[in-house]
Amino acid sequence: MRVPEVQPGESVVLTGYNFFNVDARVRLTSKSLSTTQEVQAFVMGDRDTAVREMVNGVERIIADGRVHDSIAFRVPTDIASDIYGLTVIVPNDTSIGLPGGEYESQGFQYIRVVPPATAKFQISATKLKCEHETSPACAGSDEVGIKFIVIPVSFSAGPGEKIPLEESKFSDLDSGEEREMNRALFSGCSDAVSMALIGFEIDNEEAYKEQVEGFGEAFELYITSAWSKFAASLSTVGSAIAVAAGLGAYWATAIASLVTLAIGIIFAIWAPADLVIEDPMGLTSLQLDQMTNANFPPPPDGNYRTADGIDVRTRVVAKMANQCLEERVYRSSSENSRYCMTLQYTRLS
Repeated sequence: MRVPEVQPGESVVLTGYNFFNVDARVRLTSKSLSTTQEVQAFVMGDRDTAVREMVNGVERIIADGRVHDSIAFRVPTDIASDIYGLTVIVPNDTSIGLPGGEYESQGFQYIRVVPPATAKFQISATKLKCEHETSPACAGSDEVGIKFIVIPVSFSAGPGEKIPLEESKFSDLDSGEEREMNRALFSGCSDAVSMALIGFEIDNEEAYKEQVEGFGEAFELYITSAWSKFAASLSTVGSAIAVAAGLGAYWATAIASLVTLAIGIIFAIWAPADLVIEDPMGLTSLQLDQMTNANFPPPPDGNYRTADGIDVRTRVVAKMANQCLEERVYRSSSENSRYCMTLQYTRLS
């Protein structure tokens, strides 16, 4: 079923049967928080359906689902992003039923309240720890290079321009050691953000420097070609339907996986290094909003294996107002290595 997406402050119109009192209210029930709040509504009577009809020669009032009254309300500006169930509450000022009581519509209609278009988020990599260096340890200290690919995503236009980010390199990073990163990966407004984190243990510094120079041009060429094919496969699903059907996270994750595939192919050509970190990620603005909202519980721990055999484990280590810290652990069985990166998600406005 379609779940319309609205922003705080926008208006919503519900159509129903016989809202007989203009003092009606709408009750919004949060799916995640189980909280409720009520807002005043404006009732508009059905002007198209006749009041009465003739049935077997007898004039009767039309009192069934053919009546389409409407009720409009404004989504509160301070409401949290979530899916909300809606019911209509109508005071009883008729002679039917219990005078002075209220009627509440049965069952829920739903809306998804998304962050406003002006909502800004920042994603940063704050720390890298080597829990277990590549084998054999006696071969000397590891040098690790990490490439970040970050692409803002518009659900109506697809992926935007990738954010230019230089790779991070850490020399002499051995078991039990950690390094501060303090890298801002994304900062701004977007429907979603697709990211791919790729890390390599560099065996030959000079060869790595020489061959990685062609990475940017090759990557852009591959993404342009691959995205056109990916977009064509979704051509039968309009962007508005995709968003309403909750496919936003799918789009972001699919694009992140595409980016990861591209990086894996291009790095295999350009960089003589061993893969120790691989992590495709897709986050919608709704997910970022809830991750940085103290009223929502942290997302559950996760784990999965990438296409190249990197085991990824995730867990939230701290959550506070406007900020969330997440630990992502990467284990390579082929390299016998384990690295841990800390990501920080911040709501800026």
